[in-house]
Parts: sequence; C-alpha cells; structure tokens
Amino acid sequence: MKQIQGFELIVQDSKSSDQERNEIIDRLLQSQSAILVFGICGGWLSEGVDLPAEALIGSVVIGVGLPQLCVERELIREHLNQSHNGYAQAYLYPGWTRVRQTAGRVIRTETDYGIVILVDSRYQTMDYKNLLPFDWHTGYVRSNEALKNELISFWQQQFSNE
Repeated sequence: MKQIQGFELIVQDSKSSDQERNEIIDRLLQSQSAILVFGICGGWLSEGVDLPAEALIGSVVIGVGLPQLCVERELIREHLNQSHNGYAQAYLYPGWTRVRQTAGRVIRTETDYGIVILVDSRYQTMDYKNLLPFDWHTGYVRSNEALKNELISFWQQQFSNE
C-alpha cells in the first residue's frame, strides 16, 4: 500500500494473485480511513466485489469502457450493420455494461448513496445520454472548481438528510 497526500493508495494490478486480491478486499473492509483505489473498468474490482454501505462512496470512470478491437467484434459489427447499428451492439453496449458494473459497486442497495463521475466527452453525445438511467442525477462540469462545488453540495445534502 502506498500513500498519496494523506490517503492510502491501492492500485489494481490485472495480474493480482488470489491472495493479493483477498488482501485488498480485506483492507477495504477493515479500513477506518479513506482509501483511494485505482481500478480497471471491467476488472475484478469493478465487477466482482460487493462492498457494504460506506466502504465505497465514489467511483470515477475514465473513458467509456469500450472493448478492445478484435476480429470477433469486427465480425459482429459487420454482420449486424446489415440490419442494426453494428457498432452499438459490438462496442457501445458492452462498454456501457462495464461502466454500469463499475457504478454498481457504489450503489448496491436502495439506501446507498455515492458519487459516480464519468470522465469522457462522449458521455455528452446522444448515444450515451440515451443509456443513462432516468434516476441518475446528472450534470456536466467543465472545471476543477465546478467539480469541487458539485461534490461539496452533494455531500452536504446527504449529511443534512441523515
């Protein structure tokens, strides 16, 4: 574990052993302080870990989770282009599934709350806007100061509701 500006830092390694994974999960479950975790969208931290309540209160997703280009996906895209949007079926929807799974680590039950920040200008296109769940309270920020203000406002509102 490393430290960065007062936070413990965990960086997911795609080649982690089962023991290393278990140690990270145990650390997240037992910690009484904030831990900053860098994970891989679509990796084991974003899909296969259920952390209770306040163990995970936020997630920042950088990118849109698109799968890698490969022959199989290109064949699917080409085949589906004949009757559907092959790109959406082969790339957009699988990528969005990864993003939703990552967001789903933060919000597990009806009483959970937290922040999910989607970082990529493509989220402002209609393809992605149409995929956003209706109950997500969305907004766009264009500066660090605006992001800071939105985060402060969100957490103040949550604590005033408790």
